[in-house]
Amino acid sequence: MPGKKIFQTDPYLQEFNTTVTSTRSTDKGVWYSFKETIFYPQGGGQSSDKGWINSQILLDVQVSDDEIWHLTDSPVSDPVTLKLDWEHRYTNMQQHTGQHILSACFKKYHHLDTVSVHLGRDITMIELNASFVDGVTLEATEEAANKMIRDNLPISAILADREDLDEFNLRRTLKTNDKRVRLIQIGDIDCVGCGGTHVRSSSEVGLIKIIGSEKIRGHARIKTKIGDTAYHYFRDLHQTAHQISKKLTTSVDDLPEKIELMISEKKDLINEKKRITDLWLQEYANNLPRQDKAGCFGLENLNKDHLKILSEYYLSKYQIPCLFISRETDKIHFYMRIPEASDLDVQQYINHYKSKFALRGGGGKDFAVGQIEVNPRDVFSEELLFHSFKDFFNERGDH
Repeated sequence: MPGKKIFQTDPYLQEFNTTVTSTRSTDKGVWYSFKETIFYPQGGGQSSDKGWINSQILLDVQVSDDEIWHLTDSPVSDPVTLKLDWEHRYTNMQQHTGQHILSACFKKYHHLDTVSVHLGRDITMIELNASFVDGVTLEATEEAANKMIRDNLPISAILADREDLDEFNLRRTLKTNDKRVRLIQIGDIDCVGCGGTHVRSSSEVGLIKIIGSEKIRGHARIKTKIGDTAYHYFRDLHQTAHQISKKLTTSVDDLPEKIELMISEKKDLINEKKRITDLWLQEYANNLPRQDKAGCFGLENLNKDHLKILSEYYLSKYQIPCLFISRETDKIHFYMRIPEASDLDVQQYINHYKSKFALRGGGGKDFAVGQIEVNPRDVFSEELLFHSFKDFFNERGDH
């Protein structure tokens, strides 16, 4: 006979003495069933309880063949004392009741059904039968849910006969065919079949904060912080905002305006930096000497965008093939160009020499950009690379 589920009749009971009814040994440890249990097993989107059995840590709680099994890594014997990790249980109760409240509000005010839930320690998520929920709806639902919390509505667990279910305004159709079903009722606002643990009144949930939404499996998944988790979320947000305001020498209230100003100033600085860099690179390119038939230059601490601009200016001035490389920390960038009207093809050179010089990149007929992937143990010869480039295009350019 299955053990009695005390967690359903008294979810606030934190310690209980009972006896072992069955055991199972697996590679994970020893599983026990008890005459009674205060431990909730994993199910319905809610994680299993944590705690202790005598002096042993409770590793897991699962349901199998209508029996609740408790896992430890060492044997226990009668008499057995079950002790809850109360902080974990109470967090789960807040999350679970908060989820019921949110689902009730989505259903009552926006006709949205909850299709699945995940009750996490740090975040609770519900999926709705809609692909998208707009921000106005989310904000209105959050306000309605927190009003239910402030109204301090009583929460009760009811065992009802199936033939009496018409007396209850159920939010969703029951998935079980049991003759007696357990219902969780929140005031006169919500009633739904549920076997989980809940707080006694809506006020114990404390706070619900919707922090985001995303689309998954064709549904809108709503992310929330509930109860103590929501309080900690706001506490951490306040501390972060306070630290930022100190660094920016402004008040927390003025942070949005200050940040907008900084973003605008940053864009202006980036544009000014680009303008000055372009002028410097143009002048740099103008002072590079014209080399015979192909220009090859080895530089330092320039990125591929710099090489792009340099090669554009150089090619525009001299109309000959050019190759620029630059060492930047542990990378070697390259950019090569040939005149657009040329019958030559830069990709032919890349394909011919990519293995010899470890050339990796892309481009088109008249340019190529990428990196030279040199093993630190190998010696890279800039001179050989330049020699191959000049020979390749000189030979083909002479025909």
